[in-house]
Amino acid sequence: EAVVSTQSTGSASRITSTSLDAHEELSKDILAIYGSIEDGKGDGEVKHLVVNENSVPKITPVLATSLETQLGDVEWCLQNSSYNGDEARERVANHLFSVAQALSHLLTAAVPQNSAGIEPLLKCTKRFYVTLSTLIKGETKSGRDGVLRAVEKLAKFVGSTVNMRLYTFLYHVEQQGVEKESVIKKHAVTVPAIVYAVEQCERCLIILSKKCGTDLMECFKRSTARDFRIMVNVLQDKLDKEQEQEEEEEGEGDSRSTPDVSQPKKRKKKETKGGKNPPKKARKSVEF
Repeated sequence: EAVVSTQSTGSASRITSTSLDAHEELSKDILAIYGSIEDGKGDGEVKHLVVNENSVPKITPVLATSLETQLGDVEWCLQNSSYNGDEARERVANHLFSVAQALSHLLTAAVPQNSAGIEPLLKCTKRFYVTLSTLIKGETKSGRDGVLRAVEKLAKFVGSTVNMRLYTFLYHVEQQGVEKESVIKKHAVTVPAIVYAVEQCERCLIILSKKCGTDLMECFKRSTARDFRIMVNVLQDKLDKEQEQEEEEEGEGDSRSTPDVSQPKKRKKKETKGGKNPPKKARKSVEF
């Protein structure tokens, strides 16, 4: 497994960023099995025989968890004061770029709502933007006049590719679970947290752009995924159901209020407290 390892040489530390080609290839295979969200077609052929329709539901959450582990290693490197050099931060940014490439393929895949890979993928996506924000903040605090090429390359890729695929994926997840109350409650916290992480990341990029004089927001486009959306089809269905219920209730009310004139009404006999009719009084006989 590709990992970010640290090697100590005396008092100095050095970061070694190994390749994440295996992660990217597996993410492409997952996309080929599930197909893309937009057209339902896979992107290329499957290279690994272990990835098939039966195994892909189990491989997806494992791969997403592995990518999140990579992000944890990157965060540790960014928080360590020994990795403030330009060369070390270049390697960290390149490693984060490899994670972004694999993540972009997974966000393109039409992962089913009942798949176990949805939650780990959303969790990994949120952590990616949090980690990217940490990297950008470090660049802002540095005394460097310009911006590292690896950071600029990463920012443009996120804006042009990852962001747009993320918004499509979130809409895909919300559409699938729109009629399931349990799914809606499940994503009620996760999805807004991801959107917030994206906005914070863009805010950090704007600050860095002003500092270094480079437009890092050039490839970021406004998406309607953040806007309030009215799902017309769902709203119309609910209105139709409510109208049907109201008509049924009105019909039942009319049937209860309309008297039945087909049969004559029977007079009710007065009953005593004991529940029986009072006995008729006998006529007194008159003798002459």
